[in-house]
Amino acid sequence: MDYGTGPTGDEGDSLSALFASLAREPRRHLLGVLYEHASDSLSLSACATRVVSRTTDTPRENVSETAIQQLRVSLHHVHLPKLADAGLIDRDTATQTVTLADHSAYRDSAIVNTIRSADRARADSLDAVFDALADSRRRSILACLNHSFQEIHLETLARDVATREQATTDTTAPESGLVTDQLLASLEHTHLPTLAAADLIDFDTDARTVSYSGHPALCVSWLHSVLNPDLRMHLTEPSPDDGVRSIDGREAIVAYSQSLLERADEELFSVFTSPRLLESGCFARAMDAARRGVDVYLGTTDPVVRELVRANAPTISLWEPTDEWLSLSVQGETVGRLVLADRESLLFGSLGERLENHRYAETALIGDGEAAHQLLGAHFDRIDQKVQELESAS
Repeated sequence: MDYGTGPTGDEGDSLSALFASLAREPRRHLLGVLYEHASDSLSLSACATRVVSRTTDTPRENVSETAIQQLRVSLHHVHLPKLADAGLIDRDTATQTVTLADHSAYRDSAIVNTIRSADRARADSLDAVFDALADSRRRSILACLNHSFQEIHLETLARDVATREQATTDTTAPESGLVTDQLLASLEHTHLPTLAAADLIDFDTDARTVSYSGHPALCVSWLHSVLNPDLRMHLTEPSPDDGVRSIDGREAIVAYSQSLLERADEELFSVFTSPRLLESGCFARAMDAARRGVDVYLGTTDPVVRELVRANAPTISLWEPTDEWLSLSVQGETVGRLVLADRESLLFGSLGERLENHRYAETALIGDGEAAHQLLGAHFDRIDQKVQELESAS
């Protein structure tokens, strides 16, 4: 294992290749154009014309030949090879045509929404985010911070990253002292500055502390490439026909909770019955939901979280769960965390034995549509009453 560049050196890492391909605006627009044409092949000239039209908001017939020719050259020599190497397009050099490839990225709704968007206002921000994600070590860093409760020291982060990297590879790590020295250097001088420049983390170089800040463009599924593929799919796509499903383990449950926070369009109702359950990633996504106009109702027993909400997200409707909420039960399990997005997508988590670092063994039931209503049943009336109570008090 090369602790200077990441667990695989990123060679052959398809996820890194994907994010590197998405890290430039012209490539995202080209993929958006090809996605709109599904299986149809487009000539290089047609691609250039449509991309220029899309990025300048100009009818295709009015696009200048100079702009088309400049982009043709850039596509031919720079962007098409990059996309082809990542497996995102099929390129016929003989006929000079391009077709969208059959790639799993196009089954990720967050990526599809990104390439279909013609919004140029956040182009530089997206470039920086995807550049940051185009490295497996930086994804490990974000995944570690995403599950933390507060800022952590650089040495603590280094240990967490080393543990995560070793757990997701089949290789044996070098001696721990050597790992720490090399890993600390790569974090402090390369990876953390890159993540901070993309506004994904806060890095205090004097105190040597790091915290997760989140980013509206960052989708939780992109940080969890090592999770079960079925779970990764459910992180971005509701599945109303699948019925009630169960997931185990804190990391998978936190990831799914965060995906619901991202997914909410109108209302987000959540309950956290124990301190230290609302991780940094969940908190950042709850604030993002409130900023985009979602009605957020947050019940938490954690006084630290309540102070953070009051200081940073005053539009969130905050409340402290009483005994009737702390004893809420579904299928014989008492609630630990509950996240309900738009009254349609649900995670109901329960806490098991207490583990180290004030954490718990966790299991959860998840469901969409009828499955969510089947799980909560009459508890929906209690949620209605609480929402009305909070609305009346605001």
